[in-house]
Amino acid sequence: MLSLTGKTIIFDTFPDPSDTWEIIETIGKGTYGKVFKVLNKKNGSKAAVKILDPRAHHAV
Repeated sequence: MLSLTGKTIIFDTFPDPSDTWEIIETIGKGTYGKVFKVLNKKNGSKAAVKILDPRAHHAV
């Protein structure tokens, strides 16, 4: 369950995504982060995941 304190998200309750997902390759990048092709280690499915760069201070 997602824990909220005011407008802050507490990420300590989230499982480590690297336990389930493996990054295969970078398929795109932009101002706010990168898009990766990932593989689900448990069932072999593939997906795309966008990981935002926390240093990008631009308004979304």
